Formats: sequence, structure tokens, C-alpha cells
Amino acid sequence: MKFYIVDYDATSLVAWRTAAADEPIVIVESQTLDNTVHTQDSPSVVIVDRSPLGDGYRDKVHRLCAERPHQAVVVTGAQFGVVDAVELMRCGVTWVFEKPLSVTKIVRSLPGILQASQAAATNVNEYKGLKALFDDLSSRECDVLDCVLEGIPNKETAARLNVSIRTVESRRAKVYRKLQAKCVAELVRKFDRLALLKRVFESNEANQSSSGDVQV
Repeated sequence: MKFYIVDYDATSLVAWRTAAADEPIVIVESQTLDNTVHTQDSPSVVIVDRSPLGDGYRDKVHRLCAERPHQAVVVTGAQFGVVDAVELMRCGVTWVFEKPLSVTKIVRSLPGILQASQAAATNVNEYKGLKALFDDLSSRECDVLDCVLEGIPNKETAARLNVSIRTVESRRAKVYRKLQAKCVAELVRKFDRLALLKRVFESNEANQSSSGDVQV
């Protein structure tokens, strides 16, 4: 587990290092977000202080969370009010710390931060796994899947696709096998879950390709 910390305050950096000393955490200090590797292959946390973000920090935090749904994002800063914390959490921030930081405060929050980071990484792996299953379907198998999801019987599916019932049954069996599903309910669950994750991760990819990473 890596914690990427963007903070100019040496005292805060010491607090994070001290709090994480007994945990399997690698602290990586950085002056900018550009140097925080955001690989999707393993759990990690980005801890960014309000000061390096400067003006418009809320918008930058919102974009950071949108671009890195696979990472837990923690924000620190002085003079945070309840409204500030609520707005940041709505942006997708995992935790908000008001400075000055204390080791005790960080230690008490670590379990929640680690859990959020692990959950984010798990979602990435689940998305990749489901996407690979559905990508393996042929266009004709996808046509049958659409009919199954609509609850259309095989006979009507055959008429709609202008094929025999036996062909529909064969393609339907392949859909079940390729998607590793045993019943319609499982097909629906996997389809809906992929659709949900797809909205998150593909919008993330679009943001990165169109506008680059957050600059501080």
C-alpha cells in the first residue's frame, strides 16, 4: 500500500510517517500531483493538502476524485468548517483532516482510509473482469443477450433475429457459459453491475484523454 502525500508542511509529513510506522504502508512525498503514480493495479491513497492546490481547490479536488476513482483521496488543510468537509466528501473525498494534524487523529482514521482504498482497487478489478467477459461475446450473442435481458422467450427471439429456435438456444448457452452465469438473475446482476462501473471508469478515461491530469 502506498500513500502519496502532496504537502509543503514538514510537520504534517512527519505526522503521517509516524502514524504509518506500524502499518504496511510506503510513504511517497511529492510537491505536485504530477509525481503521484496513479496505477490501477494496486491499492493506494492520495493525500493532498489544500495549500498546494491554491485557488479553486474544491474544483481541483472534484476533478481529482473523478480522474482517480481507483484511489482513496484524503484532503488536509487549515480552517476547514463542517460545510467544507461535507462538500469535499460529496466530491468523493474519503477523509478530511483539519490542521494541525495529530498522530493520534491519523492513527484512528487509518482503518477507514485503508478500507476505502482497498474497496476502490477491488472495484477496478471487478470492472476489468466483467468487461473482459462481456467483450468476449460475439455480436450475435449480444443480440440474444439483449433479448434475454428483456425477458423475451426463445420463440419470439428467433422470430426477431430471423434464426431458428435451435440457433437461439445454442447462442444463449454460449452467453451463459462466457458470462459464467447459471441463471437469468445472475446475467442481469452482472450486466447492471458492469453498467454501473462502466459509468465511473469510462468517464474517468474520457476525462484523462481530453484534459490531462490535475495540475497543482
